[in-house]
Amino acid sequence: FEIETAPMRVKGRFLRRVTPPHGDLAVAPSLETLADVVPGAKPRRVTLGVWNNTGKPWRGEAMVIASAEAAKKERLDLSGSWTWLPDSAWVKLHRTQVDVGPKGSAELSLDLAVPDAKENYGGAWEAIVLLRGSDGSVAFARLRVRTAVASPGSSGR
Repeated sequence: FEIETAPMRVKGRFLRRVTPPHGDLAVAPSLETLADVVPGAKPRRVTLGVWNNTGKPWRGEAMVIASAEAAKKERLDLSGSWTWLPDSAWVKLHRTQVDVGPKGSAELSLDLAVPDAKENYGGAWEAIVLLRGSDGSVAFARLRVRTAVASPGSSGR
C-alpha cells in the first residue's frame, strides 16, 4: 500500500537526506503547491524525487490523475477543500517510464500550464502524480494549484 510521506523541499531543490523517505517506493515532496499561477502564462516546472528503497531495480509508469473516477480506481481521495484539476492534460510529464536502481533515486519532472480562460482564475485544484511499478508497487505525490484571482491588468473579476 502507499505511504504518504512528508513534503521535503528546501529553497526549490530536494533536501539531500542522509536517509530517504519511508517506504519501499517513495516520492518527495509528497505535496507540491503552486501558488499564484497565471492562466496563459509560461508553464511552471515541478521536479519530484522518486526513491527505490529496495535491493532490486524498480521500473514503473508515471501518470496524472485528475478525476474522481480515476482516483476511486486507485483508492485515492481528494484533499478537503480542493477540487480536481479540470484537465489532466494541463500537466505534462517529461517522461512516463521511470527506472530507479536498487537503493537509488531518480527525478521526475513535469510542467503545469493552465489555459488562459476567465473560469481558470481563482482556482484551487489538486491532481495526483501516481507511480505504479511493474511489481505492483505504488507511490504518489499531490500537486496543488492555486491560480491568480484576476487576470493581469484587470481590476478584478
